[in-house]
Amino acid sequence: MTGTFITEWEAGSAVCKKLLASEETVALAVRQLVCIANHYGFEGWLINIENEVPIEKIPLMLKFVEDLTKAMRKRETDKETENAGEDKVKEDNDNCHRVIWYDSVTENGELKWQNALNSQNYAFFDACDGIFLNYTWTEDHLDCSRKAAGGRHRDVFVGLDIFGRNFYAGGKYDTWKALEVVRKHDLSAAIFAPGWTHETQPDFMEAERHLWGSLAPFLTHRGIQDLPFTTSFCQGSGEYFFCKGKMEREGPWHNLSLQHLQPLWSQEGEEEGSGCLSLVTQEAYNGGGCLGITTHSPTTFRLMVCDLEWTRPLRVTVAYKWSSQPTALTFLCHLSRSSSSLKQKILEFICEKDKEDKTDEDACVGEEVIECPLEVSHVENGWNIRRFTACEVPGHRMTLMTLRLGGAAELRLGHLDMMLEAEAV
Repeated sequence: MTGTFITEWEAGSAVCKKLLASEETVALAVRQLVCIANHYGFEGWLINIENEVPIEKIPLMLKFVEDLTKAMRKRETDKETENAGEDKVKEDNDNCHRVIWYDSVTENGELKWQNALNSQNYAFFDACDGIFLNYTWTEDHLDCSRKAAGGRHRDVFVGLDIFGRNFYAGGKYDTWKALEVVRKHDLSAAIFAPGWTHETQPDFMEAERHLWGSLAPFLTHRGIQDLPFTTSFCQGSGEYFFCKGKMEREGPWHNLSLQHLQPLWSQEGEEEGSGCLSLVTQEAYNGGGCLGITTHSPTTFRLMVCDLEWTRPLRVTVAYKWSSQPTALTFLCHLSRSSSSLKQKILEFICEKDKEDKTDEDACVGEEVIECPLEVSHVENGWNIRRFTACEVPGHRMTLMTLRLGGAAELRLGHLDMMLEAEAV
């Protein structure tokens, strides 16, 4: 999550006058922004200066951007050095975007959107981790930006306006066409105003599914990288509020601080029509929603990408309930090997068996399947609870979580968590 430092119009000019009064005021602003980031958990800052800046103050503006970038990187390094070697920290920081400059003010202080990375804004790009381009670009602008960025081309975030205001292909449900062009030039993207689905469409959930489903083939998913991990798939709102399957409060509510990690809603690569995922808000295990899963035949769903390793026994808990007759149900964790001499492996957590289920046959050709022992099995407020233990698998990292159903069924997936045994309570 990135915070935004924005100044606009006359009021913005007044803020910039105070900010750029001296090197001391710049240093004070940098310290305060780092403190705010620490307090609210921001990973970085978007700097959006939408007012003219006196040309004689541009050196101080560049210093502000550069010093904030260095301070945010140092803050992250200070947090990580306790648990990682210096080489690992440097590698992580080189791949992170802590401070991004918005394509607005030029190097001579004019408020003049370029829609490209060029000589007018390159100094700001050079001072931080990346640039967020304005939205009214053309393919020529992208080609220019790609060349100007050189080896840092993926630090160029091309603006995509979902509302489609003077924007390539008109945005809205055609925004994917713009993203496809951005990817063709091997640049990154900054998706602006996704609230279009809520502000303009009659069915918000269906609009969300349509929009993000169209963008999914061009997106890179960054998954879970730390343990412990837990999700009940709540989106921070609901018609009721549940705690461990028991309704605690009735009536609509909304609190984004209570949202949980979401699954991969797009199931590209799966046979069309074999099944679908949806958000259910009439019932939940925790919070205001759970994952609804409908299948018409044996189907495997990609739940989440991840990058996890562990050195102690791992406890895995799954909570689910059926809205139909049960079928075979297995949670799977796919492991990638660190060496070509090692075999690909899959951890298998069998929640329910079906004597007639044939999905295991040839399902994991070329991969070694490790069945993890079931430690706990009970029902809590109508939800089936299954708890397993997985041992460390040396030389492998968990990179994908999937869920396999053995046939036609309707399932509610209410909770999923993983934690090292010493952390379990």
